[in-house]
Amino acid sequence: MTLTSPAGIEWTRIFSSLSHTLSGSFVYYSPRSSDMASTDGEHEAVTTLREYLRVRTDHPQPDYAAAVAFLQRYLATHLPELPTRIVGSHADRPILIATLEGSDPTLPSILLNSHTDVVMADRARWDHEPFAAIKDEQQRIYGRGVQDMKSVTIQYLEAIRTIKRELDASGQKVHSLIERASPLICRSCIAHSCD
Repeated sequence: MTLTSPAGIEWTRIFSSLSHTLSGSFVYYSPRSSDMASTDGEHEAVTTLREYLRVRTDHPQPDYAAAVAFLQRYLATHLPELPTRIVGSHADRPILIATLEGSDPTLPSILLNSHTDVVMADRARWDHEPFAAIKDEQQRIYGRGVQDMKSVTIQYLEAIRTIKRELDASGQKVHSLIERASPLICRSCIAHSCD
């Protein structure tokens, strides 16, 4: 099945390609394997994911500001023309919205929603430091947040880069809303900021 938007964006192909690129991104508790620090020949999206995994957003004291700052640097480097804004009612819990403007305002917007926080990591249960983003010989990445949900955030941003690169302008407006915690979808942010 191919998932295609009204504007002709082939989401299935884009995410399939990105998922393949990040396919080594899984959390493992065992078996133990030797650490490899080299990133030579590593896909840029994988390097970005590993850098993002090193940003401590674990509870009970997630550093939301550091996560948003990392993502803003990413956007400034890779998508400098993309308008971004910080919303939310608490300065210490920022919500980042980046928008790829569409060429057809009659089409509905697409919202790609993800979050920055991760659950605590009991170091004793990990074979590797959970915030070091170690990659082993089999290309597996060890890190808290690899699957929930930092890899998804990077996939969304890479998808927007792909759309921007392959299409001069998507017919649909695409928003990436990156909030602080999974159950806290800011409905007022969506209503007022993602028109």
